[in-house]
Amino acid sequence: HAVGWINRGTALKTLGQFEEAIASYDRGLSIEPKYEKGWFSKGTVLGELQRHTEALAAFDRALALDPNDSLAWFNKAAALQILGRYREALAAYNRVLALNPHDERVQLMKNDLIRLLKQP
Repeated sequence: HAVGWINRGTALKTLGQFEEAIASYDRGLSIEPKYEKGWFSKGTVLGELQRHTEALAAFDRALALDPNDSLAWFNKAAALQILGRYREALAAYNRVLALNPHDERVQLMKNDLIRLLKQP
């Protein structure tokens, strides 16, 4: 049962057992590859492990299934920014703000990124 494996992964993540969590997410996603929350959750764990390229791929899978998931867009933007892909990160922050125009935290992060892009 896919949801059971995903829930197990979330519990393992809470316990700080990140590699085991990824294995559980993978198991659940192998059963139900269209489970958006599984891809999102896997991406967050990969981010915790500083595996940002893999996290980005997981967020992209989540967004392919639910393009209006503002939290997945936010996490994608953060991963892109960490990877130095600033213009792509800016576009992702803009997508978050299109979905949640009053999110002050995202607006601040976007403004910081714009300042960074303007530096010589």
